[in-house]
Amino acid sequence: MLVYEVDIRNLREFIHFFFRKKECPRCGRRVYRVDVMSEHSKTWERDGLKFTRAHKIKDALRYRCDPCHAYYSLQELAAAA
Repeated sequence: MLVYEVDIRNLREFIHFFFRKKECPRCGRRVYRVDVMSEHSKTWERDGLKFTRAHKIKDALRYRCDPCHAYYSLQELAAAA
């Protein structure tokens, strides 16, 4: 089993991730999503008497503003909006 998780902590971040434009809090220009090392873990999951091996990937969302050269997390962008 493969599980893919995105680090979204509350409803405000969820709405910002899916529906809002991502803008730099400093200059107001568009920010772009960049690749960040993901957390990988392998665990055993239990479903009644049945055990399955689960490979989990937790992805941290990072955004970069090209003119400012600043990096922001989704939490920072949602709080600044």
